[in-house]
Amino acid sequence: MHAEAAEAVVAEIAAAGGRAIAVAADVADSAAVEAMVARAGAELGPVTILVNNAGVSWQGTLNTYDPEQVVRMRQVNVDGVIHATRAVMGTMRARRYGRIVNMASIAAISRSSRCSAARPRGRLPRALQSGRAAGSSMPAEVTDFRCPPHLPQNFGVRVEVFTLP
Repeated sequence: MHAEAAEAVVAEIAAAGGRAIAVAADVADSAAVEAMVARAGAELGPVTILVNNAGVSWQGTLNTYDPEQVVRMRQVNVDGVIHATRAVMGTMRARRYGRIVNMASIAAISRSSRCSAARPRGRLPRALQSGRAAGSSMPAEVTDFRCPPHLPQNFGVRVEVFTLP
């Protein structure tokens, strides 16, 4: 979507001595995600860290409800997490190492403008909520950060880190 900005980041990383590529993929499309992960693996080596950070939002009223927008939100915000996690899990399991970080705004958890560490885990798939990494018997560490002190009270970020030993 933002090819120029992505290429600028790649150039900055390369200038600092790192290696990077920019690959666009619609996370709602499992084949596109598989191709993205395959390219990254071929050019940079196995994926050992995945950050699920894609998300879309749509607000409507009873009068403006658009079922297609709601479907698209689910495809990106929920299915996208599953597609990306499945795409990297095989390599992570084979290497017995991997980190999966799932991020979402507080809006994905609750419409409340108040932040609380005791909120339920939101609408991520049960396999990702259960303390297990996506169908694995390996334990997962879940960390939930909300409303960092330097941000407004109505802002929060949920970060879940799944650690494969």
